[in-house]
Amino acid sequence: MIRRLWAICIVGALALGSGLAGIAPPPALAQQAQQQPIDYGTWDKTAKRAEEAVEAARASTSVLESLRAELVTWRAVFQRAQSANASTIETVRRQLEALGPKPEDGAEAPEIAAERTNLQARLGELEAPVKQAELAYSRADGMIRAIDAIIRGRQADELVQLGPSPLNPVNWPDAAQTLARAADVLQAEVVTAWHNPRQREEFQKNLPLVVLLVLVGGVLLVRGRSWSRRLTDRVLDGPDSAGRWMAGFLISLGSLVLPLVGIYAITEAGFASGLAGLRTEALLSQLLRLVAVFLVARWLAAQIFPPAGDPMRQPDLDPATRRAGRFYGTVLGLAVAIYYLLRQLAETFAWGEPAFNVIVFPVILLASLLLWRLGLLLARHLASLVAESGEQSHRVRAARLLSRALVVLAVLAPLLAAAGYVKLAEYLLFPSALTLMVLAVLLVLQRLVIELYVLVSGNREG
Repeated sequence: MIRRLWAICIVGALALGSGLAGIAPPPALAQQAQQQPIDYGTWDKTAKRAEEAVEAARASTSVLESLRAELVTWRAVFQRAQSANASTIETVRRQLEALGPKPEDGAEAPEIAAERTNLQARLGELEAPVKQAELAYSRADGMIRAIDAIIRGRQADELVQLGPSPLNPVNWPDAAQTLARAADVLQAEVVTAWHNPRQREEFQKNLPLVVLLVLVGGVLLVRGRSWSRRLTDRVLDGPDSAGRWMAGFLISLGSLVLPLVGIYAITEAGFASGLAGLRTEALLSQLLRLVAVFLVARWLAAQIFPPAGDPMRQPDLDPATRRAGRFYGTVLGLAVAIYYLLRQLAETFAWGEPAFNVIVFPVILLASLLLWRLGLLLARHLASLVAESGEQSHRVRAARLLSRALVVLAVLAPLLAAAGYVKLAEYLLFPSALTLMVLAVLLVLQRLVIELYVLVSGNREG
């Protein structure tokens, strides 16, 4: 219990790191990366398995991606091995150079000849592992490139493949039944676990912890943002200054971190209950990341389009426009989170393509509408900016291009999805929404750098 409560206290760091966590190398390979010699027998088995998979090109994409991750780890091992004994090799080479070239007539002192022979033998021993690592690195790199080519080819084929149209009424009943079956399975897992005496005993044993986690998580999830916002308003209530802005900015992070702590506590309560089945655990393990997408989008929307009267506001955006921008950005983050949730459900429950296309189509429509509204809002802002300054800077031109791209994408994606090119619509739409979030992060970081400079130098004009 203490471990779980402590984990809740440090979840801010865990939450920020979870979205960046990659594929960890297998323990045997991670240990081997720091030890010598390399187990080339194990590597040869892995390489032959990869070569067979590449030649047949029948393995699933997930299997190929897993195999690729293993090859990447091996490649890193070989890359480090290429620099092994570098200083010793260089020393031996310098010793050979100091001896000078071997006399053409062969008239060389026996001691010098013996030393030259020993150094050449030593150099060969030192370079042998390096050359072996170079060959293995080249082999691993070639197979990684081959797997990448297979995966890219499959992705390209999937994007241009015409699938079932979500507007076809024939597919609607199947979609409704698919959602109902998924709900029934999740409910059945909980009921089955409850009727299991061992799992019911575990639930009763952990009930105080579960209740505590749910209460703490619920309070932080519901009230965390308002607490942070209220404190931010108090800090910013005064003359504008870089120090005051920095303090308000740091406190505003609470509206992101506190709800993340809350959702983490709730997911931990689900695990601690012992009533979660395999599919339920798979969803709970992804819940924090999905909610984080929504919370980050909401926080960014509040930073880019702050309320009226806030010293952090953009001066050339009126209160109604800022309010609309906050709403569009927040709901867009929600739409992206729902999309990835549906993707996780489709993978967990093996949904068919017709059903998934119908289920995801309303989310595509919603995300497209929000991108369209954001594109128009940006265009309106740029028009007022140009009218006031009369200048056409590179930044304004780039922003105008972005606004037009958003509008075009918002119109194109639903049309493609309605025609049956749902995968292509997804590929264009949702990564673009995430890219828009990245651009918002860059804007916030730019303002942060400016205020840091003013705080240190005291020169805002500079």
